[in-house]
Amino acid sequence: MSKTLEGAWSPWNFEISDSARKVFEDAVESIIGVTYSNPFCYAQRSSAEDNFSFLCKAVTADEAGTTNLARVNISSLSGNSQVFQIEFIPPQATNIPGGWSSWRFPATEDENKILEEALDDLIGVEYDSLGATSQVVAGANYAFFAKGDPVLPPPNNVPFPAIISVTRSAGGQIELGNIKRITPAGME
Repeated sequence: MSKTLEGAWSPWNFEISDSARKVFEDAVESIIGVTYSNPFCYAQRSSAEDNFSFLCKAVTADEAGTTNLARVNISSLSGNSQVFQIEFIPPQATNIPGGWSSWRFPATEDENKILEEALDDLIGVEYDSLGATSQVVAGANYAFFAKGDPVLPPPNNVPFPAIISVTRSAGGQIELGNIKRITPAGME
């Protein structure tokens, strides 16, 4: 991981260290109503206490068991880890007709083919799909959670998480929409 200034967020790390996993698990273990698991990546900010931002899977405990992508921000001081903010990353799954489906981690083979086609002419960043959600309309809307790897020399090749919007028309035409980077504090 590259060095960062004290108080600044580190780049996202897609390899979860044992110590970061322990911080995550200790902080989310007593949450009731939603199970937070499977951290995909994390960023860290050091100051008087360590702050962590994790992107993870979130499954509701109700009958529907709706799955979302969540950002869980955690404060860790002297081995005591506590959640201070949780946010579902849009689009939020609703599992109702016309709404967004539960997130799938990983995305299906067909969804990955749709993403590959949408990104076919894109240069400068290679994206690996980590999950997807969809919305049936006259065709379909898709949102992909992906790891972006800039095709640049170090130190500018730092991977980042992103949400990629793709539309498939009723006629089957695939169109790339927005690509929004996810930061420890929000979306860009």
